[in-house]
Amino acid sequence: MENSDIPADAGFTDMDAGKPDYQQDGLLNMQPSDVNNSDFHQQGLLNLEPVVDNDLPPGWGAPIVIPSPVPMECPDDPKALRTPSVLQNIFSYLELADLLNADEVCKIWKNVITENEMWKKRLTVCAQCSKHNREVLNQHGFDKEFLEDNPVAESEHYRNVCQGWSTLISNWRDEDPLETLLYCEPADLNNQNFSWKPVWTDSYPGWICAFKFNDSHLVVGIIDTLQVWDLKSQRCTAILETPEDEIFEGVDIALNCLDIHDNIIVSGSNEGIIRVWEVEDSCYANKLDCIENGAVNSLKFHKQLLFSAHDDGPVMVWKVHSSTFIKRLKVFENHTNITWALDVNEQFLVSCSEDASVAVYDRKLPMEDWFAYKIATTDDTPGHTDSVTCVALQEICSSQEVATEPSSCGR
Repeated sequence: MENSDIPADAGFTDMDAGKPDYQQDGLLNMQPSDVNNSDFHQQGLLNLEPVVDNDLPPGWGAPIVIPSPVPMECPDDPKALRTPSVLQNIFSYLELADLLNADEVCKIWKNVITENEMWKKRLTVCAQCSKHNREVLNQHGFDKEFLEDNPVAESEHYRNVCQGWSTLISNWRDEDPLETLLYCEPADLNNQNFSWKPVWTDSYPGWICAFKFNDSHLVVGIIDTLQVWDLKSQRCTAILETPEDEIFEGVDIALNCLDIHDNIIVSGSNEGIIRVWEVEDSCYANKLDCIENGAVNSLKFHKQLLFSAHDDGPVMVWKVHSSTFIKRLKVFENHTNITWALDVNEQFLVSCSEDASVAVYDRKLPMEDWFAYKIATTDDTPGHTDSVTCVALQEICSSQEVATEPSSCGR
C-alpha cells in the first residue's frame, strides 16, 4: 500500500504494523484535573474530557480512554497559548497526528516541541509499549546516533519517524490487509528459473520448519534448506543448501530454528550444528560445532550477541564479530533436560525446558552473574505439569513480564 503522507526517509510499510498499542499515541505526564485547574483552563481555552475509543480491531482488548482536548471560547489575549510550560503540558495530551499538526501552527509552538524533545519522547513511549514497536521503530531510525549536537536536525529526524508511524497506525486501522501466498515447493521455485532438486523429494513432500523476517527479507527453512525471499518483489532470491561434504548417511541435518540479523542468517539443526550464511552474497560462511550438546532447538539474535538452546540443556552466548568470526562467551547449565526455547531483550534472557521450568537471567549484571532464578513448576507456576516448550518476553511500557506457554506468567 502506498501513502504519500509517509516521509521518504521514514520507510514504513504496512508489514511493520503488527498489533500497535493505541496507548503509544499519548505521553501522559499530567492528569485532566491538573490541566482543568491550570491558568490555561481558567482563561477558557481548554477543557479536557475523556473520550472512549471503541474503534479497536477484534481481539485487541477493551476500549481505552484517551484524554482529548476540547477547545472552548478563546479570549482576546490567549497568553497561555504562548507560555512554554503550559504548551508543553497540553501537547503531551495530543495524539500523534494532532501533535504533528500543532508543530506547523507557529514558530513558538514548534520551538516548544523541539526544545523539549517531544518527538523523541513520544517515540520512546511507543517503543516501550511492545517489542514489536521497538523493532519497527529501530528499523526506521529511532535508535539513530547523532555525532554532533544539533537539536533542530534531531527533532526533524524524529518528527519524520513520528510522521511515518502515525500514517502506519492510521493505515492499519482503516485499510484491509493484503494477503500474499508464497509457494516454496521445488516445482514452484523451479518456475522462477531455479534448478532445485533436493535429495528428499522422492521421500517427503517437504515442510516448513521455521521462518523469520526483517524489514527486507523473509527466510524460510524447509527440511535442511533455507530460502531467502525479497519482501518487496515477493520473489525467492536464493536457495541455501547444506554443503554436500557436510551431509552424511544416517545423520539428521533437518533444521529446527533460524534467525536473521542484518546480513547474517543462522540456522540450527538436529545434528547440533549452527550454520552461518550471508544474505547479500547468498553464501555459506561458517559453522559452529555444538554436536556434543545435541540438537540446536532455538536461536535468537540480540544486537551483536547470539543465543542458542540445546538438547542437553545448556544455553550458550556467542559474540558475533562477523559471519566468519563468532566466539562463544558463556555456557549456562541451569536446566536438567532439553532446553526448547529462549527469548531475550535489553534486560532479560529467559529459557524453558523439558524439565518443566523457566530460567530467568538478568542481563544488567556482569555475564558471570546473569542467572537470577528458576521458575519451578511445583512452586511458582503450578499450571505447568509437563515440559515448557515456548517462552516469550513481553514488554508493557516500562515493565517486563515473562509470558510462558501453555498457561502462566512469572516475573
